[in-house]
Amino acid sequence: MEIRQLALEDAYRELNNIVGVVVVTTDGPGSFCVEHKDAQDAIEEFLNGTTWAIIETTDLAGQYPRAYVGSPTEHREEG
Repeated sequence: MEIRQLALEDAYRELNNIVGVVVVTTDGPGSFCVEHKDAQDAIEEFLNGTTWAIIETTDLAGQYPRAYVGSPTEHREEG
């Protein structure tokens, strides 16, 4: 399978176009935080075959679920 290299701007734009995505914000250099309404499957489908992946997810009461997107080799530091 060919791996697509997506520019940061392209990934940002495409993630914002997914139905159910509420907001996409940068989460440091080379990563995003995607808040969504039950759109994780659509986000994963878009990222499949790219250089991006969901690194971590959170689902806190009273907030939209969040998917942290970045390079699969990048590890987020908890802080």
